[in-house]
Amino acid sequence: MSLTSHLKDPASPVRAWFDTRLSNNTTVLVSRSGALLRALDIAAEAADRIVALEPATRAANDVDWGAVAPLCALLARYEQAARSPFAAASIAARLQHAEPALEAHVGAVVSAADCADIAAIAAHIAADQADLRDAQPLLLGPTFALSADLGGADADIIAGRTLIDLKAGAALPVVRKRDIYQVIGYALADVDDEHCIDIVAIHALRWRTRWSIGLQELLDSLAGEPTDIAILRREFATVIPRPSSAPKPVGARERTAGAD
Repeated sequence: MSLTSHLKDPASPVRAWFDTRLSNNTTVLVSRSGALLRALDIAAEAADRIVALEPATRAANDVDWGAVAPLCALLARYEQAARSPFAAASIAARLQHAEPALEAHVGAVVSAADCADIAAIAAHIAADQADLRDAQPLLLGPTFALSADLGGADADIIAGRTLIDLKAGAALPVVRKRDIYQVIGYALADVDDEHCIDIVAIHALRWRTRWSIGLQELLDSLAGEPTDIAILRREFATVIPRPSSAPKPVGARERTAGAD
């Protein structure tokens, strides 16, 4: 179960730990192998085309976002398929009769409305996040020591010593308790302090706003007392459910990847 799923589930011990340990003052904080290989090849081609359009180096208003949008949307669909078996089944069904070509995959799984939406907001988002290009290190999709135990939990960005979660939705409020718990969860999953996270942040892309706070300040505020991050990390690690270590019946075989 992923960190996000734990936080959505009131019965999860991970959610219960957050609600018990860090609940103070939150209101004031604002397929088949052949198909897979074709998809990987098409994803690589889409990425190459995006790079050729130079959205990371051109001024935001000089980029052809109409050309970038369907490529980004396709990669987002592929990522959904990688994260969710339900999304994978839906996308696989749409691609069942599509030609193994980039344009055909875009036509099968990407809507014109989504492309128009991305193209309309992309220039503003790129301009607003341009300062991140100079951050060192700049890590996209970073993972942590406890990521595997949390179902492969990966954050959006680490820029320097700041962990950033990107929110693209239009709903208010942008920063909910669950969102705050999510960035804290990523920071606490870094049990060996590999990334030296000092600040957590949420960037509301459509609202062109950022919320950030020192990790220590946030933890102290939510706990209602001074905290020790190392101790919280150890506590957090103990509440994450692990696969049962009970003996298997005689004759039982190990599961293999994809057995489900």
